[in-house]
Amino acid sequence: MDEFNYEPLPVSAYKDAIRLIELLPDDNDSEIRCNLQVVFLNDSIQYEAISYYWGDPANTMPIFVNGKTLKITVNLHSALKGLRYPKQKRYLWADAICIDQLNFKERSQQVQLMRDIYKKSSQTLVWLGEESEKMRKCFIISERLQLAQRAGWIENKWLVPILAGPMPQFLSIFDHPYFSRVWVVQEVAVSPITVVCCGTQSISWDDLVKIVLFCSSIGLLVPYDRRNLLRFLDIEKTRYWTAEGVDQGLLQLLLGYRSCKATDSKDKIYGLIGLSRTVGTVAVEINPDYSQEVSTENTYLSAAILILNTSQTIDIFSVPRSSTRSNIIGLPSWVPDWSVPDSTYSLLLPGLRGEEREERPQYRATGTNMLFTHPRFHPDGLKVQLCGQLIDSVRKVGELLNGDDPTPLPSGFINKGYYEGLKIVFNIFWDMCQNRLLLINWETITGARRGRKYITGEDMLDVYWQTFLGGYRTRNTRGIVRSLQEERKAWERNLGVYRFPCFLHLHHWNLSYVVATIVFESLNTIWYFLLFLLSYTGLWNFDAQDQKWDFSGAIMSKNRRMFKTRDGYIGLGPSGMKEGDRIALFKGGKLPLVVRPVGEDLELVGDCYVHGIMFGERFREEECELIWFV
Repeated sequence: MDEFNYEPLPVSAYKDAIRLIELLPDDNDSEIRCNLQVVFLNDSIQYEAISYYWGDPANTMPIFVNGKTLKITVNLHSALKGLRYPKQKRYLWADAICIDQLNFKERSQQVQLMRDIYKKSSQTLVWLGEESEKMRKCFIISERLQLAQRAGWIENKWLVPILAGPMPQFLSIFDHPYFSRVWVVQEVAVSPITVVCCGTQSISWDDLVKIVLFCSSIGLLVPYDRRNLLRFLDIEKTRYWTAEGVDQGLLQLLLGYRSCKATDSKDKIYGLIGLSRTVGTVAVEINPDYSQEVSTENTYLSAAILILNTSQTIDIFSVPRSSTRSNIIGLPSWVPDWSVPDSTYSLLLPGLRGEEREERPQYRATGTNMLFTHPRFHPDGLKVQLCGQLIDSVRKVGELLNGDDPTPLPSGFINKGYYEGLKIVFNIFWDMCQNRLLLINWETITGARRGRKYITGEDMLDVYWQTFLGGYRTRNTRGIVRSLQEERKAWERNLGVYRFPCFLHLHHWNLSYVVATIVFESLNTIWYFLLFLLSYTGLWNFDAQDQKWDFSGAIMSKNRRMFKTRDGYIGLGPSGMKEGDRIALFKGGKLPLVVRPVGEDLELVGDCYVHGIMFGERFREEECELIWFV
């Protein structure tokens, strides 16, 4: 059988022309047969768009297109097979078939139409693969949770334990690699209707969101790994703002979905430009180009230059530099490497996690006027010149706080054996203990418990605590923002369990320290549980959420280091910083930056929080000078 070859799309209407799949019916497991039709988006056409996970591009299966063979990925093959009607045709759009992937010019043009393609579809079909026993149970449980949500079970705490058991099976749906793709964000956000499909099972995206919010409201999601779930909620938030017509800003989207994956590294930018082509209030034109002449390095560099030229700020300098080694050689330090996922949160742009404006400080490290000097670019395009001042140097640097803490229970925890379950619990405590020991190291570096006043006259321990949070406020698991007094008290209660073994000098032996901490934490948990039971009887007014401090809420400290400067300031800095680095303020910047001298130029290390200089206290315009970044 001859291989299928694409006919070029009509040149006269190239910007409007797309291909549609006419999926032919079949009621058995015979070969997939379809035809490709050229249509125009401005015409009144009815079709459904498929949103799916590509998988291994080398793992393919053949289909028949216009009577000729075309190889597609296994995941797309299963989608066509599962979505095929037995007695009638079905009109679909799927990128791997409807776009000639080997034609870089066509591919670049069609990517610009992706927003309209999904927006004008009758609905988007999210395909999670063929039905398995695990996914079948997941959909059954989702139906039960949906019934509980509609019946108003949120008002009855006594029914919560009934729903807690099947939660790991339900949450397994978010472990699917589909939710880690960057293209998913746009595909779902602009679609009028979205349906999640797995074999013969299906549920609407809206119903899935309602179930998740219901489970969150009654505390069912707290013990489990929520990273993939948070990404799902991020997509829903982007979907909401898109429907409301709110432009979320290109830089904000790039930062919020940095952890998403893409087969082509250029798609980390191209996959989001359909949702926002603005930086601030200025339009930014980024035209996709998949030709080999345009490298990923050039794509990221061009995007950074456009953002700098149009934003009237240097916010892009506050995008955390990845602690993971980059595969892109020659990328300047001031250009973010979007190809490498990073778990560090920007102190300025914390992403799309739902932080409200009142709990996000509006930093102005260069003063209230926010003077901005337009950047100057070197002829080689790799260096940029900014106007600013070097104000201090780093004298001491603490250890790196990395990973999530506390380590959440995996969704499949309940299915583990006795030995494996104990091993998971021990590893959780091990990670928690290591991070608490690290906090003690930070207290030593900064002198937090020496009883001295900070350089601003504030209590040193208060300053240390605010620096650890990056100046942000955290919420308890019910979503309520704590007052500063509540934060401090809960924080001290939490760390007390981990500090006590240090008085016995057990922290010099890791295993002894972990065992002792498990004992103290177990006793502490039993005490809270008894108070919790008393609160149900009405004999004691107790709220566990107000007593415990959620370590994972302090997202700003994750993958960062505490440091102390030569002048006595303490701060929270990037993972790559070291002693001898400089603290600098630049016009148009809301945050201090950690920089490293490279000859007469500077290398950007990352953004930082330095207590006492976040609102212009140290900025002196007359001391500013022009400095090149490499």
